[in-house]
Amino acid sequence: MLGKLKNIHFIGIGGIGMSGIAELLHNWGFEITGSDARYSDNITRLEKSGIRVFIGHDRGNLNDANAVVYTSAINTDNPELLKARELGIPTVKRAKMLGEILRARPNSIAVSGTHGKTTTTSLVGHIFTEAGRDPIIISGGVIKGLNTNVRIGSGDTIIVEADEYDRSFLQLYPTHVLITTIDEEHLEIYGNMANLIGDFVQFANRIPFYGKVIANLDDTHNRSLLPALTVPVETYSLNEATAINARNLLLHHSESSFDVFHGNEILGHVHLPIPGRHNIQNALAAISISLEYGIDFDTIKQAIESFGGVQRRFEIVFQNDNLMLVDDYAHHPSEIKATLNAAKQGWNRRVIAIFQPHLYSRTQALYKRFAEELESADVIVILDIYPAREKPIPGVSSQLIEDILRKKGIPDIHAIHKLSEVPALIHSLYKPGDMIITLGAGDVNSILSDIQTEIIDGD
Repeated sequence: MLGKLKNIHFIGIGGIGMSGIAELLHNWGFEITGSDARYSDNITRLEKSGIRVFIGHDRGNLNDANAVVYTSAINTDNPELLKARELGIPTVKRAKMLGEILRARPNSIAVSGTHGKTTTTSLVGHIFTEAGRDPIIISGGVIKGLNTNVRIGSGDTIIVEADEYDRSFLQLYPTHVLITTIDEEHLEIYGNMANLIGDFVQFANRIPFYGKVIANLDDTHNRSLLPALTVPVETYSLNEATAINARNLLLHHSESSFDVFHGNEILGHVHLPIPGRHNIQNALAAISISLEYGIDFDTIKQAIESFGGVQRRFEIVFQNDNLMLVDDYAHHPSEIKATLNAAKQGWNRRVIAIFQPHLYSRTQALYKRFAEELESADVIVILDIYPAREKPIPGVSSQLIEDILRKKGIPDIHAIHKLSEVPALIHSLYKPGDMIITLGAGDVNSILSDIQTEIIDGD
């Protein structure tokens, strides 16, 4: 694999996608180095495995690299990237390297969609693992039980998360594709929804004739692309008698239960240890692909019921009768809706939502929808935008969301600029029994331990 390459350097190795690929290649015997702007848990894990990581980007970090892998977030003037190109060292984006990795096994499952990719990828991987298939898994989140986002198996199947950002998934040629949902996202790249849907069609249609696309029929945009698919397709649903469907749903606290049907034939009853209707849909996707690979339903059921979840996906950080702290990666209006619905449907608690918008471009495009979905929280705390890879856009700030909520007369809204000041604010707002949820893909979750300390030690 990868020809005669031996030494591979990763620019931005601390990213969740990059760290998983680096860890996998290191395990396969490649000499891996990397660099990143700052330390993270991912880097700590990589260093413990024997990978050398430089903090800060510098031309001297390349050493004896035969190839350089970088992400879309890396600027074109990055000194390591410039040096590699000056020396004629091959440079490839992360997605292209992931595409090469898929060639290492005869079977590959790519989980795509705007929402639900990480949970579905991790759940599929867990089922295949419990079924003795010994898969390779590359997920976009840290899988509880593994404490990493990658599983290095020796079986014949690779299960990966396929990201549509920067059209990355078009670098992949999997044998099977799952499509969870398609929603307004990354339109700064695609321009409009028609282009986004068109690329999902292109991605799905590249599977081989012996593969299959498995799609969520409950999603409006998924329905619109089905007529354009020229490959075998199977659908799943909460509402219709599709190939795989769920009925008799029960939602309580952090669990869900439902009956699984194949058409109108019942396969069995499943308890899912993660909350929300959206996660039942994710489970149906996992059930569908697992049955496609010949895994029996009893094994699938047992695996689902032992699934530990993924970090930052409705992760219950602390819980007693007086306080519940939850962290969720939700950074899109639809994800906020799903998370707050799960909270309201599963628990009888007042919900305090602490939202940190992620990216100026996303806020600019979706601030009205953010405001609409946040309304279902009882108390709303809005933080400044977490910029990540972006520079500020004039006129775009969290105040766009705040202003809409205030004009609607939503009573309990609090805007705060410093993350460090949030725990004290929450302490002043807290009432016994509250559920406090941090929402966002930035660093908003870093304050949860301080909130816990403020409330428990302060009372």
